[in-house]
Amino acid sequence: MIIDDHLYKTGRAHAYEPVIFCGTKKLIPDFLVKNGSGEDVCIEYWGMMDDEAYRRRMELKRGLYASNHIRLIDVTDEDIKSPDLFLEEKLRRQGC
Repeated sequence: MIIDDHLYKTGRAHAYEPVIFCGTKKLIPDFLVKNGSGEDVCIEYWGMMDDEAYRRRMELKRGLYASNHIRLIDVTDEDIKSPDLFLEEKLRRQGC
């Protein structure tokens, strides 16, 4: 909800849990925004880092994004503590 609220508050059009395809693999990122060039930028909130199975799925997903040249913003617990600072900086670095 914090990410969604921040995207809405800053006027960024976004989709929540859209389905995207990486080759034949279906992924559902937490959010999808566009950067200034019209490219998709996925946002993933990684919140259960103490769960080993979750971390393995995270690494698999991150690898799929990278191998398919899909831009990704990783969001952590620290980022959502101060979204106006940390999340905003990550969005700006991606040109969003």
